[in-house]
Amino acid sequence: FWLKSFGMLLRPILLTAAVAGGTVFSSTQSNYVVRLDFDGAPAEEDAPQHYVEKEMVMGGDRKFKCVIPRRRGSLPATNQVVPARSHTAYILDGKVAPLQHGKCIEFQKDYWSYEVCFRSKITQFRRGSTAKFSLGEYNASVHDRLYSNGTFVQTYESGTDGRRAEVVFLCGKWKPRQIRVTEPMQLSYVITFHYPGACDWNRDGHGFATTARTEATKEEVIPVSALLEPLRENCLNRTEGWWTYQYCFPHTLRQFHVAGSGTIEEPVHILGTSVGRDVVSKVDYKLKSEPPLPNMEITKTKGPAAAGRSRRVHRILQHQLGHGSHCDETGSPRSSMIVFECPEAWADPEMQMPQITSVAETTLCQYQIVISTTLVCSHPKLIPRIPRAPETIRCTEA
Repeated sequence: FWLKSFGMLLRPILLTAAVAGGTVFSSTQSNYVVRLDFDGAPAEEDAPQHYVEKEMVMGGDRKFKCVIPRRRGSLPATNQVVPARSHTAYILDGKVAPLQHGKCIEFQKDYWSYEVCFRSKITQFRRGSTAKFSLGEYNASVHDRLYSNGTFVQTYESGTDGRRAEVVFLCGKWKPRQIRVTEPMQLSYVITFHYPGACDWNRDGHGFATTARTEATKEEVIPVSALLEPLRENCLNRTEGWWTYQYCFPHTLRQFHVAGSGTIEEPVHILGTSVGRDVVSKVDYKLKSEPPLPNMEITKTKGPAAAGRSRRVHRILQHQLGHGSHCDETGSPRSSMIVFECPEAWADPEMQMPQITSVAETTLCQYQIVISTTLVCSHPKLIPRIPRAPETIRCTEA
């Protein structure tokens, strides 16, 4: 069968079951189930505001009135396909994705030391003594609070002698040494972190905003690349055949061969850098100082197509590196595009470690590497869209 509506042609559908009051068809290639009702009439609740009613034709001349889901982006301004709470929870989960799954931060403030295990527990202790107190365990039933400026708050309860704590995340560069701990009321604590995942990147109203003002001063502007600051700790490697590719945030992409003994062999090709290729072309180079955070761009791209569906459009963060090693074929320096994306399965603990997922020479001596990392999932424009379950198209014969 084919269903046609105002020039819109649905994919072939397969009869799968009969139900009271109608027959259900499901598509083998799309995300829709089509219900054809030969006897009944559409109920009012079958056509909520996020559905649209259309007349459709089956078998050449049989007409049906159908309610079908609106396309994304076509919802009335006052409606959301996903309830507000679900959308907020999804965004919050993305914001804390880089902090979860066993990640704890330990720091000292005056007499006491603290260990904060995000969305798990908080412990206060005294080094060199047996003094140790629980400041609470994460209370999942008390929803994290998200504010319009990007700030969000977590609640920890039922600690030692009734102790409790709130963890407040404010927009700013990730500075573990600037963590604040206060006790506004006895046995009640507030721990404040500066974290780029708590920034309101849309504040300037330009869509794919890539800068934000910190909550501490309201004057300091940080780039979106601040989300990737933890990548400075280690370079990322990927071996494909003879070559190993190494990316060191935020400045260099190198290509070299690793011998059987594990040593890097000359020559080392610089595929792009921002610190000078003469420095990083050395096997064991060391920078005198770390380069500042670069400006990066958010753009749209298309991911691989699922079976029978169009390619998935999503947003990525990208950074262009030039000034690489001389390319004999083109007579120009090599260059690379570094792409950062939030993985589709970003909530999976196994996806927490950043990794290079692909390397390609897009044109002669020009390269592109894709880095999958949950560090960018805290940006609401970079987290994948909320998955939608299959939706039903309900039809009654006109």
